[in-house]
Amino acid sequence: MNKTALLLTACAGMANMAAAQTQKPNIVIIYTDDMGIGDLSCYNSGWVMTPNIDRLASQGLKFNHYYTSSPVSSPSRVGLTTGMFPTEWGINTFLNNRKYNANCEQCDYLDSSAPTIAKSLKAAGYSTAHIGKWHEYIITKILLQFFC
Repeated sequence: MNKTALLLTACAGMANMAAAQTQKPNIVIIYTDDMGIGDLSCYNSGWVMTPNIDRLASQGLKFNHYYTSSPVSSPSRVGLTTGMFPTEWGINTFLNNRKYNANCEQCDYLDSSAPTIAKSLKAAGYSTAHIGKWHEYIITKILLQFFC
C-alpha cells in the first residue's frame, strides 16, 4: 500500500471516529405511576413479559436505584422534570380542578419559567416530546412551552 492510500485510509477512519464521538445519544424516559421494580421482565424472573421495554433496557442504561421527590404523581413529575423539589414550584399533591388546587394551596400547573429537562436538552440541540399523561385539563399551549 502506498503512503497516499495509507494516509487517506487513516483520515477516513479518523473522520468516522470524530463523527461517532459527536453523535448525541437518544434519551427516552419512561415514567409510570404505581409500578414496582418487579413489574418489568428485565428486572424480574419473567412472570410478566415486557419484551419491547426489555429491548430498550438491553441497548441503553437500566437504573436499579431511584428516589422520587414525592410518592404522588404530579409532584413526582415536577421533581423529575425540573430537578427541584416540587413544592418550590407550588405543586404539593396531584393536580386537579382549580377549586381542589386552591384548597391544597397549590398552583394549577407548572410555571412556564421553571427549568426543565426538555429546555436543557433543546438548548443542547435535541428535539423533545412529551407523550402520555400530565393531566387532562392542562392546556396544550402550556405543554408545548415545555416539550416542543
